[in-house]
Amino acid sequence: MQKRQRIVFVFVVSAVICLLAILLAKTVVGSGISSAIQFVFSPLQKTALHTSQNVKPLSELDKAKQQIAQLQAENAKLQVIAQDNKALRDQFQTTNPLSQNVIPAEIVGMPQFIPGVSSPEGFIITATNGMKIAMPIVYKNILLGEITAIKGNYAKVSLVSTDAISFTAKTAQTDAVGIVKGQGNGQILFDNVLLSDSLKIGDTIVTTGETTFEGQGIPPGLIVGKITSIDKNPSSLFQKASIQMLVDITKLSTVFALTQ
Repeated sequence: MQKRQRIVFVFVVSAVICLLAILLAKTVVGSGISSAIQFVFSPLQKTALHTSQNVKPLSELDKAKQQIAQLQAENAKLQVIAQDNKALRDQFQTTNPLSQNVIPAEIVGMPQFIPGVSSPEGFIITATNGMKIAMPIVYKNILLGEITAIKGNYAKVSLVSTDAISFTAKTAQTDAVGIVKGQGNGQILFDNVLLSDSLKIGDTIVTTGETTFEGQGIPPGLIVGKITSIDKNPSSLFQKASIQMLVDITKLSTVFALTQ
């Protein structure tokens, strides 16, 4: 209300000044005075006009557009919260690993990942107290990778598919033992499997366990992926198979670090 009163006052003063200027302009002397008055008070008139334009009330259409934009932003935020809550709920319903042995973390970045061009080699998560280097990262009972660096509030996770990670594992159906080796660009190899062992396409690869005496390392029973192809040559000492992960990393927003 006070703002409108000030605007009305400015308009009244401007109108009176303009009227005086017109009357004075009819004389020779008044013409000079009128020009001076106009020069002095023209900024005031412009300010009053600009102020009146700024307080122009929004139309019903503009108000509706603002409300729709606000609702869309709130809905997007609720969807992210719902996804995080679902991930937490699913993880806590998983019996292996136990829920009390995990630390939830949010994925905040995937360096060097270009959709449609390259596969992610790792991602960045929020770091909290209790996280350590080489700590496994899982989603439900699926092994995603391990922490390879921690700096401040963030930790770097290298995926199982990176060439820097390898560990022993076995097939769920036939108990064929081998070594999981990351090949880079999303490729995983199940290598060093004896020719006498049986490999089947579609069989699941699970960790055999590489936990140290201090309780660190990869626990047994975590899913690595499934066999998609087999390379078996009678003249070779070993056979090998290609593995595909069972989860799309790019679709995840929350993962979990195993404390033991």
